[in-house]
Amino acid sequence: MIQIRKLSNCCVNTKRERRQIDGGEGMNFDAQKRLTEMQRRLPDLIERVYQAALEPEQWETVLAEAISLSDSRSARMLVLNERADAVHSSIKHNIDDQYHEQYVRYFVNKCPWRPELRNKPSGLLYSTYLDFSVKQPRFYRTEFYNDWAGPQDITHGMCGTVYQSRGLKVQFLIQRTRDAGHYGRGEQSLFNEQIVPHLRRALAMSKHIEEERTRNGATIRLAQNGLPFVLLDHECRLVHATEGAESILRRGTALRLQGRSLQACDAEADRRLQRILRRTAVSTPRQWLHAGGQLQCRSTQSPNVTQLLISPVHPSNRHLLVSDGLPLVAVLIHDPDERPQLDDRALSMRFGLTPAEARTAVLLADGLRAAQVADRLGLSLLTVRSRIRDIMSKTGTRRQAELVGLLLRATPAAASMGSRPRLTPDDATASSDDDAIGLRA
Repeated sequence: MIQIRKLSNCCVNTKRERRQIDGGEGMNFDAQKRLTEMQRRLPDLIERVYQAALEPEQWETVLAEAISLSDSRSARMLVLNERADAVHSSIKHNIDDQYHEQYVRYFVNKCPWRPELRNKPSGLLYSTYLDFSVKQPRFYRTEFYNDWAGPQDITHGMCGTVYQSRGLKVQFLIQRTRDAGHYGRGEQSLFNEQIVPHLRRALAMSKHIEEERTRNGATIRLAQNGLPFVLLDHECRLVHATEGAESILRRGTALRLQGRSLQACDAEADRRLQRILRRTAVSTPRQWLHAGGQLQCRSTQSPNVTQLLISPVHPSNRHLLVSDGLPLVAVLIHDPDERPQLDDRALSMRFGLTPAEARTAVLLADGLRAAQVADRLGLSLLTVRSRIRDIMSKTGTRRQAELVGLLLRATPAAASMGSRPRLTPDDATASSDDDAIGLRA
């Protein structure tokens, strides 16, 4: 009877079990044939991986070829935070948009294998069938399977952290249907020995290239504004300074460098500066309207006031972004010791301002806020705000910080050139608050 039961069990083996008898002494003919075909197609996949490092839009093609190569259903790459419990960006193939959004927002932390995956060494893919304590019967009872994986016929997978850097992890996930069967040791070894090392190198290249593109793009864009500026990374460390900014920092009367940290010489101004920098450095692209700010720094050696315009600079790449999603921070510096005072008549001629509007514009460029302008001119605050709205309408600006940035570039020489580069995205919403500019590299 026992022999009959064993024979019966063998007879009901599924197609996938007959095809994948590896992980023991060897593998059957079908499994070996599949591995041979995978080996034959590997060079094309690896070439595509390195193309994706240079052209991020190719990552989806990499996933498509990995799926085809391994008889899989779907694949994803996720850029997560260091704890691997929040997704910064992702790329997918053959996953419905709605299901993918559900995964990113909720099911990423409902996956029954994720707690164990956090503790497994990086640089390897692990079979969900062979390498985790959650076995298939238990998996079929989970919320993850019944509400997310099951409706898509996702039953087996391989997953692992293929790249990590400070503040982020990149995980590769590839899935199969129940009929296709689990990933065996032979396939797992092929991925880990001949694909994952190339993924890791290409992702490191992609991160470096993306950072350089963002920095260079921001430098070119900001240089058009005609003001000295510095760029800081998301930890507020200096990564770039123009020649004019270096001169101001060397002088050290209003701003200075402490190591790679930007500081205001005045203690109270420095406290405000650090608060604005920290807030800007953790902003997301959706928060650009409220990120950054405006700040006055008094010189220790003259009555002049140095004005700072602080803004996040977000990458423009819409494809897989191998970063933590945090921006660079641009600090534009208007130092009155470095350039002549604004000419209200030149402003009137360039922008079609009335004499009263031009006087108001000059005071705004000097760093005064609306209430201070009202006191200086002996006007009501309501009148000054109305005048500022008229000035913004004539100059084509949408926020007071944008207006000030434009005015600070409006030297007589600039006025004769007639160029008015914009600092904000074209689809920005109008506002008259003292909000900071938002840049995209």
